[in-house]
Amino acid sequence: MVEVKNLVKVYKLSLKQMKKEKLKESTKVAVNGVSFTANPGEIFGLLGPNGAGKTTTLRCMATLLKPTQGQIQISGLDVEKQSYEVRKKICFLTNELKLDTHFTAQYTMEYFGAFYGLEGTYIKNRTEMLFDRFGISQFRDRKIGEFSTGMKQKLSIAVSLVHDPEVIIFDEPTNI
Repeated sequence: MVEVKNLVKVYKLSLKQMKKEKLKESTKVAVNGVSFTANPGEIFGLLGPNGAGKTTTLRCMATLLKPTQGQIQISGLDVEKQSYEVRKKICFLTNELKLDTHFTAQYTMEYFGAFYGLEGTYIKNRTEMLFDRFGISQFRDRKIGEFSTGMKQKLSIAVSLVHDPEVIIFDEPTNI
């Protein structure tokens, strides 16, 4: 389960940022009092215009940003106090994930599997299952630089799921 309660994120702006945005305030409120619950098995989406704070909210959930106020729990764990444990239970897929174009799909899965501390046999089995599901198997030994945009998207999703996370967080998955 994901619980977000009264999330607030305020950024302090530099003079350069203030000038660029033509602001007189030295702070910018990116998220203001957001609360929601997403239950296990539920698909939940954040909708809103550009600048509404969707990505900031997701980055706070993924432990990449520290909330200014509020509380976030994922699978009963406090995102701020138990960030290491939270990261084991989630995947966070963003369009900013850059796959190394010189690596093969197979090596990339092995690398990320090891990054999560998974055993070789588990990584192999999980890779087989994900590659079959996403139609990547025949491309496993190709360099990512040779992949189409769609194939890179599929591999990015497979990489983010290699550790079989409890909570999947996708930030603009159709733009990846």
